[in-house]
Amino acid sequence: MKSGMSCGLAMLLWLAGNVAFAAEKDEAPEIYAKTDRYNIEYNVNADGSYVESREWAIKVVAEQAVEYLKTASISYSTSVQKADVVAAYTLKADGRRVDVPKSGFQVQTNGGQGDGGPAFSDVTTMTVLFPDVAVNDTVVFSYR
Repeated sequence: MKSGMSCGLAMLLWLAGNVAFAAEKDEAPEIYAKTDRYNIEYNVNADGSYVESREWAIKVVAEQAVEYLKTASISYSTSVQKADVVAAYTLKADGRRVDVPKSGFQVQTNGGQGDGGPAFSDVTTMTVLFPDVAVNDTVVFSYR
């Protein structure tokens, strides 16, 4: 890959990181989700190209986070990058692993307008739909 892959997780990380919510100043903050792990690794080749790998696991601790954590998206430039999902699953509170089925991956490619190709962007977005997400579950996503 020649340039970095962007992760469409801004809202997810905002919700799941160390952000706490409070209804009023006098109340203790309420946490809706907790980041269990977030790893980024770069393997740089001699020619300057590189492979970027990311893995994250976020635990749902309140009902308010369930809808936000049911999906995650990654975007990349189709002409110079590709995306490979290594793992995508829901880890249930009882320890069961529920893998995202093939039908849970949606890919959308910007193809330009009319008969022309993409003039300014060839971005492809892959959205993952995590199955059976509930409070006390953990969603896990790993890709390169």
